[in-house]
Amino acid sequence: MTSLDEDDRRLAGATIERLAAQYFSIERCRSGDLVCDSVEWTSFGDQGLFAIGISPEYGGIGGAAGDLAMVMRQVGLNLLPLPYMDSVVIGATIVARLGSEEQKQQLLPAIAAGQLRLGFAHREASSGDVPDHVDARVSGGRISGQKIHVMDGMMAAKLIVSARDEQGVLGFYLVDRDDPGAAFQHYRLIDNRMASRVTLADAQCVAIGGDASETLAVVLDLAGVCAAAETAGAVTGLNRDTLEYAKVRKQFGKSIGSFQVLQHRLVDMFIAETMASALVIDALAAFDDSASDAPMRISAAKAQADRSGRQVGESAIQIHGGIGMTDECSVGHYLKRILANGSQFGTAGWHVARIAQNAL
Repeated sequence: MTSLDEDDRRLAGATIERLAAQYFSIERCRSGDLVCDSVEWTSFGDQGLFAIGISPEYGGIGGAAGDLAMVMRQVGLNLLPLPYMDSVVIGATIVARLGSEEQKQQLLPAIAAGQLRLGFAHREASSGDVPDHVDARVSGGRISGQKIHVMDGMMAAKLIVSARDEQGVLGFYLVDRDDPGAAFQHYRLIDNRMASRVTLADAQCVAIGGDASETLAVVLDLAGVCAAAETAGAVTGLNRDTLEYAKVRKQFGKSIGSFQVLQHRLVDMFIAETMASALVIDALAAFDDSASDAPMRISAAKAQADRSGRQVGESAIQIHGGIGMTDECSVGHYLKRILANGSQFGTAGWHVARIAQNAL
């Protein structure tokens, strides 16, 4: 994919920042059901942000992984429940790589215009650390199985479901959300976003292309580095809010930011943020260039982002003191988003193990 030109990138970045600031609030993060409603979804779609990464031939504006990650970073910085990952990063990529021309003409313009929300239903309770472990089965245009952690299960019009056919070949299949064979159980994540467990019992489905093994590996790497970008955005938010607090919070007649021990702690937090951001940028470049070591560089970025996020989040709470443990303070919400992201698309431990295995 070709990156957006500088003018388009600057305009898209300014648009994302404006909309993200509009929809961000601590009160919203504290709400019981943190869901992207149709109004918020339409607001982002009307500004063309869902067209990023989709070819102009299908109603998009083009763009590369770095442009998608730019949006994901703002999602993390502003703790938005926007399911950009499912519809645009993953969904549009799968359709573009595997779909027939008819499917591309039908689905991609609708995604780009914000008229179609897709949910990605791949992970299963028995998957463990195996990315391509899929027990769901498809036969005769009907699909059965159970999926967990479907992030837009409450609102998505269609699901992209991974399943194996009678020969054991892995594929992706489209399932309508309101199909009689699809049952949903919604649950709240640690950061108050909603996810869904989806049980499919002979639900009607339509195949997206054929063997999806190679595409799955590419999509999971793209999702991994975009999740790392989202976490890096959350780390930036943590450092910003903690620095501001250190300037105004007084102890012994002085702002706590003047104490040398806290200055060292704040520097360590900034270094952790810089390390994560640098590795994300490097991984995005490797992905866009199709570098042979791109998977390893993506693993390094995801592992570092998750570890930096935990380090900065815990330090931010300690610097805030007792208030940092409350729901009224932003730092706890940032750490919860970081922890939730850390369990998706490979944990830090899984990515470190992948690097180690590749080095043998």
